[in-house]
Amino acid sequence: ETVLLLLAAVISVVLWYRSFQDFTIVQFEWSPSLVMPDERIPIVIRKVPTEFSSMWNSTLAKQSSLPILLADNRRSVLKEFAEAPVVQIHPLNQIELASKFHVHDRFKDTMTWLSKFWYLPIHSITTPARLATIPKEMSCGLQRSLAERTVITIHEGTALVWLCRETLPVKEIQMIQDKNPWALSAKSFPFITELQFIEVRLRAGNSLVLPPRSLWALKSEVGVIYYSCIELNSPLSLFISSISKT
Repeated sequence: ETVLLLLAAVISVVLWYRSFQDFTIVQFEWSPSLVMPDERIPIVIRKVPTEFSSMWNSTLAKQSSLPILLADNRRSVLKEFAEAPVVQIHPLNQIELASKFHVHDRFKDTMTWLSKFWYLPIHSITTPARLATIPKEMSCGLQRSLAERTVITIHEGTALVWLCRETLPVKEIQMIQDKNPWALSAKSFPFITELQFIEVRLRAGNSLVLPPRSLWALKSEVGVIYYSCIELNSPLSLFISSISKT
């Protein structure tokens, strides 16, 4: 039995480590009867219900007196920040905002069909989530998705998405993580020439669902973007995500 369990664990890890095979992006219009495809490919979901898509935007932010910490370590209040967002919200505060705006409850009400039966229950501990903004002509920096599915939703504005398979060694990925991928030069990072990426425009009310081992970034070309990022995990992906951060 022990040998069988070990074999099953090895097979699970191997299957998880398969990155998505190509850049085919499937598009669906949201429906409560939708079933999440098994293929490890990026998926765009159009017309997400307003119960979820309208929970985070400039109108709500301008009405909130929540204290926030900015990326440059200055302190502010959400409504003051929303009037003139020139920097991004600190990553730790993005997690706190997700809790304050009840992201997990809203997600469970409208997007539960994205979860497979072997995923962990949607909870703040097992399902990391954050709310963020991107000021005009800025990027959120390169992100690495290790969850079974990462759901990026644009709540206001239009984002240009930089999307790529994870085909580089982890050490090289860490060198460019959180950097603007549009600004990376082959002179400074010669290995980036090995990355084959695509760009996708994601409009307000739409979600992009990514498979594990995706590299992605968002950029605002016109106006401010309000977006959310939610990670759906299985026990295996949560474990891998945890050890990758240590």
